[in-house]
Amino acid sequence: MKLEATSRAGTVRATMLAAVSVIAISTSAFAAPKDAVQTFYQSGQYTYCDAKQLSAFWGISTWDAKVRAGGKLQTGGPSVLNWNVKRAQALARQRGLRCDYSEGGYSYKDAVALAKYWGYKTPWDAKLKMGRLLASGGNLHIRRALRAAR
Repeated sequence: MKLEATSRAGTVRATMLAAVSVIAISTSAFAAPKDAVQTFYQSGQYTYCDAKQLSAFWGISTWDAKVRAGGKLQTGGPSVLNWNVKRAQALARQRGLRCDYSEGGYSYKDAVALAKYWGYKTPWDAKLKMGRLLASGGNLHIRRALRAAR
């Protein structure tokens, strides 16, 4: 009887250790993708539009595209990712995939400022241009124009 109780206690202890190990592995697995996504956005060069295009190019979800792109930035830098982004943009053009100005993280207020700066009659025209620029990798152009507009 005592042997059986010890055996059960050992089994319970082993099961608990296995569960703790799985939780530790799972936690670290979730931390890595988050870091990669932060790297993707914190680079300041890439937007959700880029992630959407990469998603179509690689045939994966937008989240997975951000994770993969951030990983490429972490391991190889922008030159490695830019090769993929250029090809993704070409595919997006072929497929008619468009980007919205908001996918660059811009607001209506930004569109109003850029409409004035670019000499457009309405913010709608600026939104369209911003979307076209985002789809072709022109986020830095938008950021520079926005700085100049303010």
